[in-house]
Amino acid sequence: MVGCHPSPLEPYRATSTSSSIAVGQEIDFWMSTVGPGSYLTPPSLSGPALVFLGETSPPGVVVPSGSQQIFHFKGVASGTSIVVFQNTNPDKTHYPDVSDTVFVR
Repeated sequence: MVGCHPSPLEPYRATSTSSSIAVGQEIDFWMSTVGPGSYLTPPSLSGPALVFLGETSPPGVVVPSGSQQIFHFKGVASGTSIVVFQNTNPDKTHYPDVSDTVFVR
């Protein structure tokens, strides 16, 4: 699901998705919470296709309802990587972890 951001490579949501990028291309995942908690840095990565570049906050965005984080990745090899964003809130019913599959071609 793509939100209100200019690039289709910046998913903004708290549900699982799949994306496809080229080797050498970067992808950002915009994660937000409502209520307590945030997503751990670094997220878990399975597979060698992606590398984690870092996490930042959206510039000029202040949301009183929860945290907003941007996770930056780069495709480094053809293949598939699964990224798991772990929420720090222990209530996994309302604040689940999120996993995303990225296909690097």
